Amino acid sequence: MRIITITLIFIMAVIFGAFGFVYSGILNVSATEKDPKILTWLLHTTMKKSVERRARNINVPDLMNREMILAGLADYVGMCAQCHGEPGQKPGVLAQGMNPPPPDLDHLAESGTAAEIFWIIRNGIRMTGMPSFGKTHEEKEIWPVVAFLESAGNITEEDYRRMKTEAIKYGHHIDESSMGFSEQGLINSDGFSNELDPEQPEEKHTDSLEVFTDGDRHGHNNGNHVH
Repeated sequence: MRIITITLIFIMAVIFGAFGFVYSGILNVSATEKDPKILTWLLHTTMKKSVERRARNINVPDLMNREMILAGLADYVGMCAQCHGEPGQKPGVLAQGMNPPPPDLDHLAESGTAAEIFWIIRNGIRMTGMPSFGKTHEEKEIWPVVAFLESAGNITEEDYRRMKTEAIKYGHHIDESSMGFSEQGLINSDGFSNELDPEQPEEKHTDSLEVFTDGDRHGHNNGNHVH
């Protein structure tokens, strides 16, 4: 009986202590305040294991299609670059004030399997600033972004800019101005442009939905990296 009484007292003390902590306002919720390392580890590990558990049964399509990768780059610029940045360029002002900070492109490419990256883009991660694009996008609109990220490990600025020039023909989120193009060509970070061939015929933009068919989505490489 004494053990039960002590246990109940302990439980009540924990409950009242938790309520006291919450209502005291001691915890600084400012985005400028760094979390303790143990809390960072706890939250990151919990997130990682949660994503792994929920992504394990996702069927990954063939992500080696170049048109899909280019469509994904175009949509990355429209959907993701503001927070995650581009090679040689810092993220936007919004992302620079976020806590935790969004991972850059190199870290995104190594952040998990293709299935896990897809799950994160589709569902988002609460209390991190990562939104759920599944609210506004179909699955076949998300896979091209995954394909690009899977191919983007250690991508150089030169290769990225070359691919970005090609990617203007693809994607469903952007036009030439949002891709960093002027009427003359691709705008550099220093404000100058690389002129495109004026004799090249203007090509109609292709929606990323047309890049692959629904049947391709039930392919192989279930949950594995595709390089």
